[in-house]
Amino acid sequence: MTATTQAEDLVFGLTRVIDLPGLTAAGGAALGAEDIAAILGEAEKFARDLLWPHSQAADREGARLENGVVRTPESYKPAYRAWIEGGWQGLAAPAEVNGVEVGGQELPQALWMAVSEIVTSGDMSFSLCPLLSAGAIEALARFATPAQQAAWLPKLVSGEWTGTMNLTEPQAGSDLSQVRTKAEPDGTGGYRITGQKIYITWGDHDLTENTLHLILARLPDAPPGTRGISLFAAPKVLPDGRRNALRCGGLEKKMGIHASPTCVMLYEGAEAELVGEPNRGLNAMFAMMNAARLGVGVEGVAQGARALALAEAYAAERVQGGQPIARHADVARMLAEIRAITLAGRLLALEAGAALDRHRLLGDAEAEARVALLTPIVKAWCTDRGVDCASLGIQVHGGMGFVEDAGAAQVLRDARIAPIYEGTNGIQALDLVGRKLFRDGGAHMRGLLAEVKAADPRLAEAVAAMTRATDWMLERGLKDADAAQASAAAYLDAAGWTLGGWMLARAAAADARYAPLAGFYLARLLPRAASISATRAAKPKSIPCGGAKAHPVRRSRNASPATGACSVVCKSRLTLPCQSGVGNPLVNSPKLRFIATGNMCGWAFARPGRGDGPVQLGSSMAIAGRTWTVPVASAGRNCAPSGEFRPRRRAAPLPEQAAARICRRLTRPCRIDRPS
Repeated sequence: MTATTQAEDLVFGLTRVIDLPGLTAAGGAALGAEDIAAILGEAEKFARDLLWPHSQAADREGARLENGVVRTPESYKPAYRAWIEGGWQGLAAPAEVNGVEVGGQELPQALWMAVSEIVTSGDMSFSLCPLLSAGAIEALARFATPAQQAAWLPKLVSGEWTGTMNLTEPQAGSDLSQVRTKAEPDGTGGYRITGQKIYITWGDHDLTENTLHLILARLPDAPPGTRGISLFAAPKVLPDGRRNALRCGGLEKKMGIHASPTCVMLYEGAEAELVGEPNRGLNAMFAMMNAARLGVGVEGVAQGARALALAEAYAAERVQGGQPIARHADVARMLAEIRAITLAGRLLALEAGAALDRHRLLGDAEAEARVALLTPIVKAWCTDRGVDCASLGIQVHGGMGFVEDAGAAQVLRDARIAPIYEGTNGIQALDLVGRKLFRDGGAHMRGLLAEVKAADPRLAEAVAAMTRATDWMLERGLKDADAAQASAAAYLDAAGWTLGGWMLARAAAADARYAPLAGFYLARLLPRAASISATRAAKPKSIPCGGAKAHPVRRSRNASPATGACSVVCKSRLTLPCQSGVGNPLVNSPKLRFIATGNMCGWAFARPGRGDGPVQLGSSMAIAGRTWTVPVASAGRNCAPSGEFRPRRRAAPLPEQAAARICRRLTRPCRIDRPS
């Protein structure tokens, strides 16, 4: 198996696998293989000279908040100056927008992703700053006014300013409908932003004179939910030189990426401008997030590449049993896994980038659908595998890997954030199944699988398994959305393994040097796809219900370790009333209450002396030693009411034995954790 470098793999992937020279020539902006190799060679030199040698020291030094000023590691200042001088930030940015020159080079997105991988391998903490700026450029180029674009884009494209993305608040993580940050008109056409944002990557720092914050906030007359969110831009320093009314209120103490300042941002009447239409802020922000999701997928690949570089170097030098451990069979296996998985993810990310370029350069609608389908897979599968590779890298080092001096532990600490960034991987799986798959009845997925099958006969079994899984997801999703969602992560994982094999088969067909690695992956790793895609949601269990007809209840995945309470999802065909008492899952307990967490589909709770009434989402019913009936008022065939049994307010957590007894009567099997 011939070893190749990261840069060699990237040049090969861009020129021989996805044929970027041919794509750019068709789009009228030809970029030759020599040009691609030269650009990546310079990127490799930048990372090798300015990032790799200092990354461990930067991790130890970390970002610091001192007297209201966020300071970054000393090595970052010359590195960022070189980043600006090299024009790297503008690599894929537009040259002009609305007739205004903004300074970008308009090179392909796939090439930007390759450069990003090299830089991220050098130092992930450093790379997060350009990643967020690139997303801000994307959003402003599409949604800002011409005046805003002229004022902001040249500075961002040059790297003189950096950009941030301000979504998360203490109560609003994945659920952005809970955003509370306010935007009040100031009477002059501008707005004043008041609120708190958390987990803001590179929210403040000392590398540039200014930072442009893109912020989700609500106007005074905004409707509730996500429909009432608008996007605003607020610079750290105003055009007249005054400091805006915003500041970093603290830095998060994190598991990894210590040198990246993750800020609590406080907006205290900050002056801002509306970007895009009122109450349409998510449209603009998601333009930024979608670009960032592919970038985060590349972060996973990059951490696999860094883990591989460290592990291979150590294994070649570490002698045990009279030979370097790289020759030990199990160590060789681990190194091959890291190399094969990383290359598969690298090529898959480049394939997504090429689809984006085909859409932008050629107006290819099919390519737009392809990149939409691949984005959640690249983001989730590549970042999960990056964590796996980082862990394997530690294992190759043995005990030395568990010691910080070797650097392998830092890779795992840094890589672990990527599956959480820009929508957790669980959300990516729901996006793949709930939006991308159902949007066209699985047509694009089936088309992609047909391409995969044609690439190599060794992929046939995995494709057949993925086809069955796709059919199952589509069929089950129409009847039981919860079951489909519960299997979404496994489906995405299987898709990633299958598509990774496809990319390696294409690499082997293009260059025989990659055939042994492709053979290893297809024989040793690809079977994971077939086993994962064969997973099916368990059928609902039936338990007695007051001597009435069996009451189907799905197994809970949400047993609470703090309370021992269980979630329950009831099917609609409950025809007889369940009365509280012996054998009834709705047990009498002065410490329990039922909370409706899903569409109750017309269910009504009858409580003697209290009247009847429909159960609304979020409503709570106490169980307090009285006869309680739960008849179905009007449940449709596909209706699946859901709710949770939790301790009542001011009640102590349930004793472990009582919690276990209640949960056993609600749903079997249900894991009961000891209350904390």
